[in-house]
Amino acid sequence: MVAARKDERIPIAIVGMGCRFPGDATSPSKFWDLLKNGRDVYSPDTDRWDSDAFHHPNSKDRVNTLATKGGHFLKEDPYLWDASLFNITAAEAMSLDPKQRIMMEVAYEALENAGMPLPKVAGS
Repeated sequence: MVAARKDERIPIAIVGMGCRFPGDATSPSKFWDLLKNGRDVYSPDTDRWDSDAFHHPNSKDRVNTLATKGGHFLKEDPYLWDASLFNITAAEAMSLDPKQRIMMEVAYEALENAGMPLPKVAGS
């Protein structure tokens, strides 16, 4: 493998994008709208945790406490996922970390956005 010179520039092209951000920003255009409009998507999410059980306004000196009652959360349910699209069995899908599911879905969307269908990249 030949090493690139320090000052050598190698051109690249971003041909497809996908993303997941809080505030229902599930595509690059929705993410841009969120930024352009200056929306604050912080929320207390009581479905994911009991914020009252861990919140303390002075958490710096307290173990197992948080200074905040909320966060920036993805709204989509990571368990509502089409495992068959990725040729994954239901049993395998149950053992996947939700972050892996989201990553696979976003990678698929980026390929789709680039005009590269899955059969074209399968095995690459």
